[in-house]
Amino acid sequence: MTRIVVVEDDVNTLELVKRYFINEGFEVQGFHSTYGVLAYIKQHHIDMCVLDVMIGHSNGFDLLKEIKAYKDIPIIFVTAKADEFDRIYGIEIGGDDYMTKPFSPRELVARAKRLLKRAYEQPSDTKTEVLKIGRIEVNTMTMVVKDLETVVTLTLKEYELLVYMMRNTNRVLPRDTIIEKVWGYDALGQTRMVDDIVKRLRKKLDVNIETVWGVGYRLYE
Repeated sequence: MTRIVVVEDDVNTLELVKRYFINEGFEVQGFHSTYGVLAYIKQHHIDMCVLDVMIGHSNGFDLLKEIKAYKDIPIIFVTAKADEFDRIYGIEIGGDDYMTKPFSPRELVARAKRLLKRAYEQPSDTKTEVLKIGRIEVNTMTMVVKDLETVVTLTLKEYELLVYMMRNTNRVLPRDTIIEKVWGYDALGQTRMVDDIVKRLRKKLDVNIETVWGVGYRLYE
């Protein structure tokens, strides 16, 4: 059974989210604060975390960094803030997806299922594929990304978006299509996530990603 941890300081929201996940066959451990979360994760096999950004007087971003330092598991963070800084920072430190309050618990569960599938499913084709463009080289079997000979650490979504763009070099990729292919669900107004990831890739790698205004992005050779 897939086990997830949900950290949310609002009692009603926590119980609602837990009920939706349990109804879909998940085992759920809920926390009203950050206290004890990391210890629980170290003592149990956890497949995913859902973290609120503001948890009482604590910060979900700090907890996310502690979790990722211990174990690299998928994390969805939920925030009442829609600021660009919060979205970019959450992704930069290892968040794989985010939702802005108020949100649909059903959509949260759907996103979690997609993220879990992408994170843990075994590829049907074990043939190694090496993608190259300019200075960048990606080995899709080992998921190692190199800029020249330097290994670059990417989050799961940064890696998946880079691979998708490299497989579609010189093509204009609409944001909605990127969301569908990389995140695995309809855009539903969440296309800002694409912009956030692109900013991260531009910062971490020597890649020529052109913004096609009003449409999406194109990766040039």
